[in-house]
This record gives sequence, C-alpha cells and structure tokens, in this order.
Amino acid sequence: QVLDPMEVSMPKTGDFDFIDPESGGRIRVSAENHWQQYEANAANWRDGLARRCASQGIIWSSTTTAEPLLEMIAAWLDTAR
Repeated sequence: QVLDPMEVSMPKTGDFDFIDPESGGRIRVSAENHWQQYEANAANWRDGLARRCASQGIIWSSTTTAEPLLEMIAAWLDTAR
C-alpha cells in the first residue's frame, strides 16, 4: 500500500476545505480541532488492513510517497522469504 502522507497524518494547524465529489458539498475544517482523531482513525484503518491480510496469509506492507520506495520493497521481500 502506497499512500500520500496526507492520508496518514494531517497538518496540526490550518483550515482545509473538503469537497464531496458527488454532491459538490463543501466542509471547512480547522486542523487544530481534528488532527488527533484523523491520525488515530488512519492508524486504526491501516492496522485493520494488516490484521485482515495476516489472517489470510497475505504479507501486507504500507508506506507513503515520502519514503523511498526501494527500501519498502526490499523490506517486503525480506519478509516474504
């Protein structure tokens, strides 16, 4: 799994507009009020994926585009051996 860093950790400050692609609805969110819950939800989601994969014998790995991809692939290959 390769994620954008914003999918894992949002900035601690600032205001963001989220737009629903289906309805066009907008929500303005202040990061100060939500970043901790966002990061906890993202971590729980990734942990759940890892557990489900492990229960099926699937080797699961996750990284972000901020990390060197070759290092992640090498680590995954070491785990797969």
